[in-house]
Amino acid sequence: MNIGKQPNKVRGNIIQCINFQQCPMCYGCRNYDSRLEECRECWEDGIRPGQKRNYNVCNTDLHESWKVNRMICKNTIDIKGIDIEGEDIDE
Repeated sequence: MNIGKQPNKVRGNIIQCINFQQCPMCYGCRNYDSRLEECRECWEDGIRPGQKRNYNVCNTDLHESWKVNRMICKNTIDIKGIDIEGEDIDE
């Protein structure tokens, strides 16, 4: 049985890396820095045979910050002409 990518299976989450910033779209690390040894280890560990993407590191070119912000912050959803309004959260 092939189970999809899980947030708790990403190496940065497992080792509780202080630089780990989880992408809400693919669960990979959005804070990859090739200058850091731990980041390079995550990259090498995330290479899976037969897959184009790295398991542990987010493709930030594909998951640009404006797209992530739009996904998280949108409070109105239009479903076949029906508007469902989100509740505003007072801080």
